[in-house]
Order: sequence, then structure tokens, then C-alpha cells
Amino acid sequence: WITDNLDWSWSFLVIVPLAAIAATVFRSLPADSDVDRDRMQIDWIGVLLLGSVLLPLTYVLQRGDRYNWFDDSHICWLSLSIAGLFGLFCWWQMHNRKRACLINLTLFRDRDFAFGFAVSFLAGFVLFGSAMLIGVLSTTILGYTAVNNGLLLLPAAITVGLGLFAA
Repeated sequence: WITDNLDWSWSFLVIVPLAAIAATVFRSLPADSDVDRDRMQIDWIGVLLLGSVLLPLTYVLQRGDRYNWFDDSHICWLSLSIAGLFGLFCWWQMHNRKRACLINLTLFRDRDFAFGFAVSFLAGFVLFGSAMLIGVLSTTILGYTAVNNGLLLLPAAITVGLGLFAA
């Protein structure tokens, strides 16, 4: 409804009331006695490194097709900087012993966890990719509106959601 009657950019504002409700509920919960909130630390270097990876990655993924992907030099340089910064982020997460890491990469030493993560990542990639391709096909070729496109994908989303509860 929002994209059909207003503009697609308004769909980002849907999260604002949901976030306000979540913050209110979170604040109303009793404090966990096992967690010392004064001693909790944030890995600000990890946050900065991850942000410096995600920001240009978003730009490259959004604007790469406009600039013919790797034919443009600034897309190439951004892609190389993304790879380098991501490597630096992973190195920092593996060697940071003083603070709590954003991602505990030592979990991947367990073969069962690593296999489960890889399978879950691949399944999510396939599900997201198929939903995107179906959405693009139904919008561009079949001429569906955003609402009809959502209704087309709704049974698949409900099935996946129920499958998550069954698993």
C-alpha cells in the first residue's frame, strides 16, 4: 500500500514505530542480574571497521550496474578496499582479546557449527535470490503492483515462517 500510494522510500519509515515499541518493551523488562552492565564494553574499532566495509559495499551493490560494474575504476577501487577492510575486520575479530568481539570467529573452529552456518547461509541466499527474481519478474514482465507482488510472495513467506517454527 505504501509503495503504491506514496513512494517506495516511505517503506523505510515502517520500522520507526516498531523500533519505538521494541525499545519500550526492552526498557520495561527487569535487568538481568547475571550481567554487569557497567563492565560491558563495546568493540568500537570492530564497529568502525564493519561500518567501513558495509558502507562502500552498499554503494557498490546499488550503483555497480549503473557504472557497468568493474569497467568503472572507482567501483574497482571500492571493491578492493571492501576486500581489504573486510580482511582487516576479520583479523581484528580473531586477534582482539581485550574487549568483547562483534563476531566470535572462534565458533567456526567447531566443524558442526561451521557446517550448519554454511548450509543456513546457502539456503538463505537461495531463498532471498528466488524471492527477488520472482519479484522482479512479476513487476517488470507481468506488470504487478507492489501490493500484488507482495501477495504473490506471501504464501512462500508464510511457509518459510511456519517451517522455522517446525524446525
